[in-house]
Amino acid sequence: MSRRHPKVDPPAEVALPITPMLDMAFQLLFFFILTFNPNKLVEGQDLMSLPPPDQAQHKALSGAPFVPQPSKKEEKPPEIEETFFVRLKGDVSGTLCTVYFRQRDDNSDGEYVGVLKPPTKNGKKYEDDPVTRQTKEDLRKRIKKAFDDKVKKIRESAKALPDKEREAQVTKETDRLLITIEPDKALPWRFPVTVQDLCLQAGYRHDRIMSGKPLGLQQ
Repeated sequence: MSRRHPKVDPPAEVALPITPMLDMAFQLLFFFILTFNPNKLVEGQDLMSLPPPDQAQHKALSGAPFVPQPSKKEEKPPEIEETFFVRLKGDVSGTLCTVYFRQRDDNSDGEYVGVLKPPTKNGKKYEDDPVTRQTKEDLRKRIKKAFDDKVKKIRESAKALPDKEREAQVTKETDRLLITIEPDKALPWRFPVTVQDLCLQAGYRHDRIMSGKPLGLQQ
């Protein structure tokens, strides 16, 4: 009696789509050839300044007379100038904030501006009382006037420069202006945030508005 073996189908051949793969490979190769720029490569380059050789050493190595090269001046980043200060003094309850403004770094609180109070609920929304609104407006005007006067002096000092250099100098000097908010330690955060918004309205950049300790509390 003969044994019957089951018929086994031959394995299916996997056909790889070579044409699209080659097409994609040549497209990538063409892309990298077009975008390759060897001048922008900085790998392996050491940016350093070697000490200048003396005259005898230079002549012995190259045989040519030594010609000293003029040294380039190192450009220092502009220093920050703390020009304006806003002092915030809170009462014992933390619901009242007295505001002072000064244009110099000394031990005084500065000129009295007014008082800030928490907003009160009026129906479905919160509103500032008339005293707080007046204090905000007076502080905003003082900050803006002090800032504009400082920029005006900067422009006058750069008046003799050419147009492009003058604008660059004015921008550079204006970026140095810094305003510091000096709140009491236990003062609620809403009062410094209110003053920060007023500084932004006056023209200060966000990264030039700082928060620091009052001078009498600094360690």
